[in-house]
Amino acid sequence: MSYVGRMWRGELPLAVTFFGFHLGGWATLFALGHLLSRTMPVAGYVWASFLLIPIWLAFFVWSLTGLWRAAEHVSKWPKMFARGWVMVVGLTLVQTLILPIFFK
Repeated sequence: MSYVGRMWRGELPLAVTFFGFHLGGWATLFALGHLLSRTMPVAGYVWASFLLIPIWLAFFVWSLTGLWRAAEHVSKWPKMFARGWVMVVGLTLVQTLILPIFFK
């Protein structure tokens, strides 16, 4: 639990936050969703999706908040540069929410 709390507070280095938690977590969630879509019948997949969506949204908020706070602690780069990359990541994640809805 200490890594989860430290990530939330932005106490971990930015590289660990981005590559370890952010990208690693998203890869795990997408792999889990793909695995569920391959192994469950359609009715089970719908219920699994209802369970995964809140987890996905909670992870979205947690990882973006941790990434933002870690970017604020970066001293080598100007804060606007670090915040710019956080905004790029945030827009990319929002895009993953919107595109599947409109382009099935």
